[in-house]
Amino acid sequence: MIKDLIENQKIKMPFLINQVNKGINSNTGKQYLSIQLQDASGTIEGKKWELNEKDLELAVPGKVVLVGGEVLKYRTANQIKILNLSEMNEPYHLQDFIKTAPIEQEELLEKIMSYALSITDDRIRNFVDLMIARNIDSFKDYPAASRNHHEYHAGLMHHVYGMLRLADAICSIHENVDRDLLIAGVILHDLGKIIELSGPVIPRYTFEGKLLGHISIMSYMIKELADELGYQDEWVTLLQHMILSHHGKQEYGSPVMPSTLEAELLHQIDNIDSKINMFNKILNDLDEGGFSGKQFSLDERVIYKPNKR
Repeated sequence: MIKDLIENQKIKMPFLINQVNKGINSNTGKQYLSIQLQDASGTIEGKKWELNEKDLELAVPGKVVLVGGEVLKYRTANQIKILNLSEMNEPYHLQDFIKTAPIEQEELLEKIMSYALSITDDRIRNFVDLMIARNIDSFKDYPAASRNHHEYHAGLMHHVYGMLRLADAICSIHENVDRDLLIAGVILHDLGKIIELSGPVIPRYTFEGKLLGHISIMSYMIKELADELGYQDEWVTLLQHMILSHHGKQEYGSPVMPSTLEAELLHQIDNIDSKINMFNKILNDLDEGGFSGKQFSLDERVIYKPNKR
């Protein structure tokens, strides 16, 4: 497993190819491949400096290949110097190469549905229940993003469940929050990603995802279902507003900024849960007392893992 690799280790292991980038070696002028490899425990960068025609045929995203090479330390992270790539001829289970949520899929769904059933307004509860029911298979499997946070099998449900716990805690402290609306917004806010992304295996942006984005997709899905059910209540527009504004600012992808308390809370809760997941992913790969490299997804910050007291 990638998480168990150590510096100077010689390996011959199967990996799923996640990404492939071509480059030119500034010293030799020859082409090389930078390949992101993954298994269920994580990802690692691999470099193939000497290329042949077979390497270019095998290095395809989504393909499981047998990698021979050596584990090196590059800056603060392990990296594989790939000596050879070969076909994976032995039987394998794709699940062994896909990271999944730390909570079982069915347990996540059960917990989310218990929050949905706790919505006291019959129409909002029925709306959320029906939206989930019509998209249940994708909702159970999809990641919450293509990278950065919750980018794994059942990651969308894992993200929603973390947000629901935060939302419930806030509602227990601040009585003026419309809990029904906030819970509904949390459950549905990223559901448009089942159309925006290609799926849990090497998630990529779809045609609709590139041109429309999950925010506008979900707003349309809400309007479409509300029209079908004949719901013309104010909460339908409020729920759409929460979806449209949950990234907080226009430069972050929201066409409008939050103008209700529940919309602001949804934005903040989404940000908190996402950032915690991003930090945990970095911290899991660090030794105590160690610093990460610059993290592009966290504004180029260097993250420190404190020593236990």
